[in-house]
Amino acid sequence: MSANILTPEERQRITAVPTEIEHDDLARFFTLTSADLAIIDRRRKPGHQLDQAAHICVLRWLGRSPVTIDQLPRHACMTLSHQLGLPVIESISDPPAARTSRLHAERARKSLCWHKYTQAKSQALLNWLKPLADEHDHGAGLLEDLCEHLYHEKIVRPGLAHLERLVETARNLARERIAHTLNGQLSPTQKQQLDNLLKVPSGESRSLLQRLKETPPSASGNELVEALQKVEMIRDLGIDQVDLSADQIHPNRVKLLARRAKQRTNWLTAKLQPATRYPLLVCFLDQNQRDWTDMTVKIHNDILAHIFKRARDRRDDEVKAQGKRLNDKVLLLGKLGRVILDV
Repeated sequence: MSANILTPEERQRITAVPTEIEHDDLARFFTLTSADLAIIDRRRKPGHQLDQAAHICVLRWLGRSPVTIDQLPRHACMTLSHQLGLPVIESISDPPAARTSRLHAERARKSLCWHKYTQAKSQALLNWLKPLADEHDHGAGLLEDLCEHLYHEKIVRPGLAHLERLVETARNLARERIAHTLNGQLSPTQKQQLDNLLKVPSGESRSLLQRLKETPPSASGNELVEALQKVEMIRDLGIDQVDLSADQIHPNRVKLLARRAKQRTNWLTAKLQPATRYPLLVCFLDQNQRDWTDMTVKIHNDILAHIFKRARDRRDDEVKAQGKRLNDKVLLLGKLGRVILDV
């Protein structure tokens, strides 16, 4: 049974043969070489010849096989038929049997020196995939990375079920390793404190975790005090003693878990198993402490900027008022001068 890690749209995108092909790709992958022509039996029916050519070119293009002729983009069929000197309609309307097409696919694989996907290769592929799963566990992204790796290593892509199982295994191993690494560093007291974050204190309407998720509405002295209190509260939990260095857990994974914890409701977080819940909360608190520390600096700077602006505005008002008084005195002095001169 395959792991259900792809949406129907993602599955269609990964498995379907593109209906269109770029001109450069058409020239690069669907130009038959002398080596290609050498394995195409020109004595066979047009449909068989086109099928042989299609397997060679599609493997070179997409890294997978088999493919039926009617799945090929029309321009690709026309290009191959023209190179083989075959009528397009006759070639497409007379495809070979499935068994014969599989033989064509195997012959194309050997000719292009590609490798079969075997169970022996699955462990090596899993080892390659595990560091990526440590970084993130987005199933579709990991599967696409795996497909690209298979293409680079010239390994014929197997059925999607095999790839999904590999990806899900890598994801589970990464989750287990991270849970073991982080949970092993937490004391029973710290675990209890993490659980207490999810509880709503008596007389309150929000849990401590919900309070930590809130962003200050404005930059004020009260908000600065609250931000500093939240930083101090997180520090009191001793989370900074948990080793979240890149050697233990990838920084991207820390951010990913922190973001998930922030998005989850209090109730859903509390429903998680401890092995999953504690790493989620630890990563959230680590990121949250950084965010609140940055926030305190920003609020402090905003308050100072506001104070300086008020001081500048007051100074400007005083300069204007003094200037007006000085101007009035100059005008009065001018009038006195004229009076004295007239006398």
